[in-house]
Amino acid sequence: MTVQGAGSYLYVESARSASSIAPATYRLGTEWTDENGYYQAAYALASGAGWAAVPSMGSGATSYSYEVLPATAPAAPILTAPEAGASVDQTLALTFGWDHQSSFAQTGRRVRLTTGATIRWIDGAGALQTTEQSVATASTAATLNASALTAGAAYTWAVATQDANGWSVYSSERALNPIAPPTVSSVTVSSPAGDLSPAVTWAATAGSGVLTAHQVWICAAADTDPTVAPLWTSGVLANTVSPDTAPATVAD
Repeated sequence: MTVQGAGSYLYVESARSASSIAPATYRLGTEWTDENGYYQAAYALASGAGWAAVPSMGSGATSYSYEVLPATAPAAPILTAPEAGASVDQTLALTFGWDHQSSFAQTGRRVRLTTGATIRWIDGAGALQTTEQSVATASTAATLNASALTAGAAYTWAVATQDANGWSVYSSERALNPIAPPTVSSVTVSSPAGDLSPAVTWAATAGSGVLTAHQVWICAAADTDPTVAPLWTSGVLANTVSPDTAPATVAD
């Protein structure tokens, strides 16, 4: 018999009625006789011990063997979202996802973000902390609060997970690029008397990039999302010119 698993042990229990059991190599303690007069012995073969002779069925012994594997920490998790190099809106909450790599259930997580020489960890409330945060959870996702990252800075993120056997190493790093969206202000709608084509004007400020396009919606006052059922939309126009003029049918 031999042990295959690195760091494991092969345990063998043997019994024989005719005579004592040999050999003594790898035997745990001394052999003994039970209440029925059977000789009993137990053996433990460590990983790397190679082949060892133990009492065989041919010698009249009955043996039972089982391999005990060492506790193994989970492998590094596999990152799932956001994708590598993704550009994300810095003003919105951001959810990180991964796959836990173990047959044992996940019991904890650590999510690390790095920009330059600065390292931060996401705590259980979604905030960034300067010390490593070990959060007890079975969830394979962590949400970072909105505006926690700096727009325009280059980040990487990594995750470590925990199960009943301990913590994994951190996953490979994945790039992340927070961006700030443009902002719009001073929106006005004007329609002179007798003119049923209202003019829409606005002021826009670029975020992380430059202004390259715009889109205008006109909707009912009660609408909370103008993109769902607008009365009119200009569509995406590849310029930043203000104003836009809606057709006369909008006022009808």
